[in-house]
This record gives sequence, structure tokens and C-alpha cells, in this order.
Amino acid sequence: MSKHIEQFKSIDPKTVAKFVQKKESEIFIDYLLDNIQNDLEIDFCLTVHDSLVVREKDALKVYDWVKNKIPYLSFRLELIELESA
Repeated sequence: MSKHIEQFKSIDPKTVAKFVQKKESEIFIDYLLDNIQNDLEIDFCLTVHDSLVVREKDALKVYDWVKNKIPYLSFRLELIELESA
């Protein structure tokens, strides 16, 4: 990926940001979010930048699903406890 980024920077520095943002959107919104709820039958999933936010009970199932769907990308599972208002 860094080789591709360097090629974009040599042409137009803004192009790389647009390219990466478009790819992130394609992966997280067009591909993962559109398929996750149907494939796993979960009722809650949000995307936040380059993350998927799911309920704790679904986290491991979603993590394994994502790793199988896109094995060439590196993902990590991180549980975050939300404060209640």
C-alpha cells in the first residue's frame, strides 16, 4: 500500500487522501456494513471511521467474520465500555 501512496503523492498530494477515504468507505460501508447484518443476523452495527461498533455479545462473531471476509487486511478486536449518561 505504501508504494501506491507514494505514487499518488508524486502526482497530487490530495489524491491519496481521496483514494484512501473512498477505499475505506467501500470496505466498511459498501461491503462490510451492507453484508454483516444479513450474514450474521445481528441487529446493531455502526461504522465509525475505520471501525465497526457492535454489541459486546456479537464482537467475537463479527471479528471472525471480518477476518474471513477480508483476510488480507489486519483487524483487531477492542472492547470499549461505554459510560451511561
